Amino acid sequence: MIIKKVFTMMVKSLLGKRVYDVDAREMGKVHDVEFDATTYAITALEVHKGFRTSVLVSMDKVSKLGDSVILNVTSEDLLVQD
Repeated sequence: MIIKKVFTMMVKSLLGKRVYDVDAREMGKVHDVEFDATTYAITALEVHKGFRTSVLVSMDKVSKLGDSVILNVTSEDLLVQD
């Protein structure tokens, strides 16, 4: 039960954070997360890039989580990989 509460707090703290690519260009904001229901590990972030555009970013492309989310790829690389 405590793990679920901590996980929920962590997810809430991520929602709305600005996401920047490796070149410090803003990609959008975290709108949702995907996670492993067994381990509660976050596997991807859903980033809204505009009114109707979003992209799923796997956690291996995240280099830093703090006041914002910093990726280790460019926005162009991310779009090519998807």
